[in-house]
Amino acid sequence: MLRTVGNWSGPLREWLSALKYGGDTRMACWLSDKLLEIYSENWAGIPIVPVPPRKARIFYSGIDPVNEMACWMEKKGIQVLRLLKRKGNQTQKSLNRDERLQALALKYELKSKANSTYNETVLLDDVSTTGATLNACARVLKSAGVQRVYALAVCKD
Repeated sequence: MLRTVGNWSGPLREWLSALKYGGDTRMACWLSDKLLEIYSENWAGIPIVPVPPRKARIFYSGIDPVNEMACWMEKKGIQVLRLLKRKGNQTQKSLNRDERLQALALKYELKSKANSTYNETVLLDDVSTTGATLNACARVLKSAGVQRVYALAVCKD
């Protein structure tokens, strides 16, 4: 089950873009408040697992927008588990829809010392287009014993 704040359009797109591409971390606070409303209505008490970015993404912009939002949520008492890491640097944007659905650029795994003793988790991402990233991360979490994985994102494209 995926819940989002809204569509990748209008002011929401501008605000998320300011965080993702402009490094405006003030947007993380506001966006995390909107995410927190949805989280509280649907999954209160279930830990959040942020979707990790490509390493080149952090190098390019200097920030990890999903982690910025997760940090704000953590400050408000939400349990955040950083269980995943991403391997490879190919961007999803370079792929067409079919290639994205096949998850050709997505290689996620559990961090070496991570373990999950949780039956449920909520994946946190910034934008979901085809759901391939969320599905790839959910498969990794389920292989580690998580029974139910939900998803929360700022935008649906």
